[in-house]
Amino acid sequence: MIKELTVNRQMMNDPTVKPPRISSDIEWSPKSCGWDCRFVYYEDKRRRRRHLGHLTSRKLEAIPETERQTVVTSWVQEKKLAKGVSL
Repeated sequence: MIKELTVNRQMMNDPTVKPPRISSDIEWSPKSCGWDCRFVYYEDKRRRRRHLGHLTSRKLEAIPETERQTVVTSWVQEKKLAKGVSL
């Protein structure tokens, strides 16, 4: 039983590499083995969050730290265009 708990904790998301902050309308939340990207907007005084995509920890770690900001920003813009969210 104890061995199962340690294995499950290792399998859970341990976000050592966080995605860069892009703008105030993009929110990152840790989920399973990566990060969920959400677009935050307000509609009739209610806060709405639209799911844009999921970025795995492995893909994020594979991006060099010097290029991470530009690569993730372009990824978010592609997702916004695909979902029809206005820039």
